[in-house]
Amino acid sequence: MLVVFWATWCDSCREEMPALEKLSGRANGRFVVLAPSLDEDPAKVPPSPGSTA
Repeated sequence: MLVVFWATWCDSCREEMPALEKLSGRANGRFVVLAPSLDEDPAKVPPSPGSTA
């Protein structure tokens, strides 16, 4: 498991997320990315892949 704290205003954070999602997908459940957002407004945070939100 990799925990990555990020925010919508952080350009480098947003740039690395697709690569981390791809890595997680290739691992077939053996590697998980947990990415809590530091944004103060939850409405700005897009739903994560596979979420029910």
